[in-house]
Order: sequence, then structure tokens, then C-alpha cells
Amino acid sequence: MEDFVLEELKKGLDEEQQLAMMMQKLNDDISTIFRQIAAYRFEQELHAQYREKGYLSKEEIGLLFSKHMASYMGDGVSYDAGSENWWIYWSHIRSFFYVYSYSSGLLISKAMQRKLKQDPAFIAQVKTFLSAGTSAAPADLFAKMGIDIRGKNFWEAGIAETENLLTEAEALARKLGKL
Repeated sequence: MEDFVLEELKKGLDEEQQLAMMMQKLNDDISTIFRQIAAYRFEQELHAQYREKGYLSKEEIGLLFSKHMASYMGDGVSYDAGSENWWIYWSHIRSFFYVYSYSSGLLISKAMQRKLKQDPAFIAQVKTFLSAGTSAAPADLFAKMGIDIRGKNFWEAGIAETENLLTEAEALARKLGKL
């Protein structure tokens, strides 16, 4: 729920500082959501190809990695020689299928923030959820809160929080003559 802390901090900043903070947060959120999904898809394809072919060379792995990072970064980013080997640097990529938890965790948090903004009494359910630890499957814990994490709407609510920040940052950037 760090976004609530950032909202409070933002109150003490001038508009230039607010925009800088919003841009940093957007960068963090977009990286956490979309880069980690690209990394997860890289892992999926890497494991599928390994099951099919066996040994994969670093060049083959590099091509897969580049393909999935390009799906995240798009055409606006140049890919220098050696960037296809960034997967070697990411040690957590060797903890198979771990990276998805970054995206899902952030989107879950943002969806819960959205619900909390709509109903401040929801904090009691958040506290119950947090105290549950690993006592039950996440889907079951969320179901007790009236949240269906298997439904598309839940995940879209998380993304909507990032979209709201983007809209707010764009408006402030226009006001400051930066767009």
C-alpha cells in the first residue's frame, strides 16, 4: 500500500517534484507489470523449447529473451549487442516462474487500493487478509473478501489505478508545459 504513502508525500511537494515522483512511480509500475509479464512469457517459451529440443545454446536463449523484451519495450528502444544476454544478469530468472508474482502482487495491491478508496471500511478485510499468511489458497482468501481473482475485472481494476496515475501525470505535465 505504498501508494497511499506516496499520496501523502506528494502533498508536500511543488508541482515539478510531484511530476517527477509520478513519473518514477509510473516507470516502476509499468516495469513491474509489463516487464515481468514479458519475462514470464520468456520463461514459458524457454521451458517449452527445452522440453521439445533439450539443450539450448546461449544464442537461442538470447533470441527468445530479445523477442519477449521487445514485446515489452517496443520499437522505441534500440537493442545493443549483448542485450540479448540480459537474462544471465537476472538471477531470479533461475527461480523458475517466480517473476509472475511481481506483476500479480502489484496488481492485487492496486485492486485492493481501489476498493479501499471506494470503501474505507474495507481496511478491516485487508488486515484479515494480511494476517492469514499462507493459511489458505490466495483465491480462497480473496473470495472471503468478495474478490474473484480469477475474473478479468479484478485485474483490470489494478491496471486502472496505474492508468489513473498516468492521466494525472499527463495533466500535470501539460499544465507545466512539458507535453
